[in-house]
Amino acid sequence: MKKFVLDTPIGLRCQVVSQFNVKNKGLCSVVELYNIQTQKTLTNLGDKGLPREALFSTKQQHIVFPETFVYSSYDISPGNEEQVHVTHVSSQWEVYCQLDRNTDIIDELENNISTESEKMMQATTTAVTKLCLAKYSDGKWYRGLVQPVQSPLHLNVFFVDYGNATISEKTNVIDSMDMLYTPMQAVKCHLASVSKEPLYADVKDWLDGAILNKQVRAVVNGKYKDGSFFVELFDGDVDINEKVRKLIRSLSPTPKTVVTFDVSSTKTNHKTHQKPNTKDSIKFVLHVGCLQKYSSWKGSLQKKENLVKTVHGQTQKTNARVEKQGEYTYTNSKQPKITEESEIPQCSCLPNRSVSAGFRAKCFVSHINSVSSFDLQLSEDEPSI
Repeated sequence: MKKFVLDTPIGLRCQVVSQFNVKNKGLCSVVELYNIQTQKTLTNLGDKGLPREALFSTKQQHIVFPETFVYSSYDISPGNEEQVHVTHVSSQWEVYCQLDRNTDIIDELENNISTESEKMMQATTTAVTKLCLAKYSDGKWYRGLVQPVQSPLHLNVFFVDYGNATISEKTNVIDSMDMLYTPMQAVKCHLASVSKEPLYADVKDWLDGAILNKQVRAVVNGKYKDGSFFVELFDGDVDINEKVRKLIRSLSPTPKTVVTFDVSSTKTNHKTHQKPNTKDSIKFVLHVGCLQKYSSWKGSLQKKENLVKTVHGQTQKTNARVEKQGEYTYTNSKQPKITEESEIPQCSCLPNRSVSAGFRAKCFVSHINSVSSFDLQLSEDEPSI
């Protein structure tokens, strides 16, 4: 251990892997030391006899109470290749995996959970802590980390060996202190070089079908401070990361082209994301999708025979092009007036809703652009709407 420390000139990083509440001492943390530069941990010295595995005695179990599940990096370092089983897809860039080399540990853990859950169901009901066993929709019990929800009859359960979460009834959650010492089997992985925003549901759906509940090869590129890894996944010769990147590019919006129409001339200019210059003339900005409607409107405007042109107080009939200083009024009173002074309504003209930090209200989701962008309507405004 001394050599491991001395061979680390840059320094060691300490990562908390679990926490215990020790009687008469309080909260204590179990840590993992690793070299910042090489990413190698102290557990890499296991082949030299250090560190040695320690077991809790029966006496110690009465004075030491786990506060968390145990985290393990499983000696994964950058450059490693691992056969993994994908257990959950969180998003287009985040997945949870189980290491294929831990299959025996997982099988033993499932057998122990099955036995323990039967005992706990027959025992007197006890208060449920945040570390528990929870029944999933398949009828089996799994280790979970619980968080409260608004309903007093339910709990949010995160399954630490699989990476997924669900809302469970409290009657399907039991306490178990004997299943806490085996490290969590779900390893959180981020897909290397895959963008996190914006999120696309179609990409996640494709990942679900391509790798969920399948064995793939993971090439580890590095490790984050939170203990997760960024990896490249391969299903045979198929580069999953590259497939995801291509799919995201195909779904990403292309730059919008707009058409500006200068009413002081007959010219139509095509520009990209350029605001109209309203100082010299009136310009209407139309998206390309609206160009057809614009052309139809322009044609009907030129066909009006009773167009009245007022210039400097004089009136004459004309079908000539529109002048900058002119004002136009159709003889049909139902037609709108188009004047130089007319302002095109903007979203900024709408009355502001008084909303500040901490504001709470019941709402309806009226439209969803993406996971991070959506529109809400206040339920109190429903009668007006």
